[in-house]
Amino acid sequence: MIISKETTFKWQWKLARASKLIEKQLPLFSILLFFLLFSCKGYKNIPNECDYNYFPTKEEMVLDSLTYPLEEKVVISNKTYRNFKSSFNKNINYLTIDIDTLGITLTKFIEYYNAKIKEASYNLGSDLIGKSYHFDENGNITKVINNDKRFRICWQQALFIAKKYAGKGAFEWMIGKDFYKKRNAWEIYYRKNKTPYFLVIDAQTGEIVRKGLRDGYVNDYIK
Repeated sequence: MIISKETTFKWQWKLARASKLIEKQLPLFSILLFFLLFSCKGYKNIPNECDYNYFPTKEEMVLDSLTYPLEEKVVISNKTYRNFKSSFNKNINYLTIDIDTLGITLTKFIEYYNAKIKEASYNLGSDLIGKSYHFDENGNITKVINNDKRFRICWQQALFIAKKYAGKGAFEWMIGKDFYKKRNAWEIYYRKNKTPYFLVIDAQTGEIVRKGLRDGYVNDYIK
C-alpha cells in the first residue's frame, strides 16, 4: 500500500526554509573562515628578523679621531657618534654609535686601546643584546658572547609583536630584558594618546603575558 502525502507540517516548512538559507550563506561562511584562519596564522608567523649583523665594520676596527673628534657629537645619516676617553686609562677610548632602528635607539659600544679595537657590543638601555666581540691587539677575535642565548624571541620580534598589539599611533618605544615568573621576558614600554603602557612578552613563546598602564621605567621589575 502506497501512502501519498498531501500535507506538510509547519515545522517541516521552517526546516526546509532554514536549509535553503544555510545553503545560500555557505560561500560567505567559507570566506569568513578563510580570513579567520589567515589572521590567526599571520599573528603566529613572527617575522624572522633576528639576523642582525652585530660585527663591527671594517672602518670601526681602528678609531678614526679625525672623523670622530674627541668629546664631539657627529651625526651621519641615522647614526650619532661620540668619542671619549676613559677616566682611568688615557690609552683607552670609547666610541658610542646611536642608531635609530625600528623606532627605538640601538647603541653600539666600541672600546679601543691605542686606537685599536678591543671590544664591541650592542645595548638597548642598560641591557646587552645580540653578540659581543673581543679582539686581541692584531684585530683577531678572541671571544664571542651571545647575550641573547636564552631569548628565542629576539628584540626585533618582540617589538613586532608589541607594535602589532598596540596598533597605529603608538610611539616612544623602549625595550628591556627582564625575568617574569621564572622565565626570560622582554619588557616593552610605549605611549599612545599620551598614555604610557607596558607589555611583558615571554622570550620563549612570544606570548604577551602581562600588560597595563606604565608606572615606572625600563628594567623596573613588573610584579
